[in-house]
Amino acid sequence: MNSEVTLTNYSTSQNPKGQIRLLFKRSDAHHAVLYEHNVPRFYLTTSDGFSKVKIRDEARRKVVAEVNRRTFLRNIFKFVERNDGKAVNAAHVLKQAPTTNAGQLSMSLHTEQGTYLWRKKRSYSWALYEESSDTPVVWMETISGAAPTWELVVESQASSILDYVLASLFYLKATTDCTEAGKAWESVDGRVLSLTII
Repeated sequence: MNSEVTLTNYSTSQNPKGQIRLLFKRSDAHHAVLYEHNVPRFYLTTSDGFSKVKIRDEARRKVVAEVNRRTFLRNIFKFVERNDGKAVNAAHVLKQAPTTNAGQLSMSLHTEQGTYLWRKKRSYSWALYEESSDTPVVWMETISGAAPTWELVVESQASSILDYVLASLFYLKATTDCTEAGKAWESVDGRVLSLTII
């Protein structure tokens, strides 16, 4: 039985100036790549039973963010070029926000450029909004085909926080229950978690 895929496109043209489109492809259970214009832009690597994710920006040839889910200590983010490269508590970056009138789960993302809101559009699909806006600056689009996947669309005004966007998105997508950002991965069984869920 064939299934239908609904594509949501918030842009006003096919290639708006400054917009970044990142196509997700999984290499294997432990590795994934985000392609920009058919060229690898970000590499994602997991380790330690999928409790750690490293995000490498190939254009700059360095790791730009790390996510670390820890068993006994608080979960952390590490942004190489922010906070002097020191780790920060995940709960200081992501916090639960009030749900929308439509009942959408919302998480506030606190960045050096201000506060944004992640809103869950449907199962495993998120969109990021500026705090006082109803138009997303980052969203996911489903790509159908022989190997269905998705594309992350980033408007120009969010390009300066790509490290925050990617780290927080993969942190949120790693669990079905993220009502408490600081505990977002605690319910995930590391033995079965893989990049297949992203």
